[in-house]
Amino acid sequence: MARSGVRGVKRTVRNIRKLGTTMRRPVAEASRAALRPILKSAKSKLTKNGSAKRGVLRKGMVIRQKKSRKGSIETVVAAKGRARSIAHLVEFGTDPHWQPKRGVMHPGADPKPFLTPAYEENEKQSIEKFGEVIGPAIERQAERLNRRK
Repeated sequence: MARSGVRGVKRTVRNIRKLGTTMRRPVAEASRAALRPILKSAKSKLTKNGSAKRGVLRKGMVIRQKKSRKGSIETVVAAKGRARSIAHLVEFGTDPHWQPKRGVMHPGADPKPFLTPAYEENEKQSIEKFGEVIGPAIERQAERLNRRK
């Protein structure tokens, strides 16, 4: 009796590992769904704080996937293109500084946070959304693996 229990545990562990390797797409979809409220809020804040006059930063904010060194995939709210070089300047502001190409002293800029507050406001909602999307996906994939057997 004890032997069959061990086999059952080993089979369960093996199935959980298989489930983990086959869940990349559902995890990516759930991550994108969870990050949408944060992206929407960040873009709204850019408009409200006057940073979206030309629209470069607002249009450049996207949800994208990043590959890590370990081979895992991260989904993040990030800036792309020209927005990538100015997002941090808007978020954190700048000190007065010399601009050699223009030959003038820049007076600096006050911080106009948009991404940090967007994250803080939507953190719980994003976690709940991730759970809502990933839960059924895990169940479907577990059923598929069970049927293959």
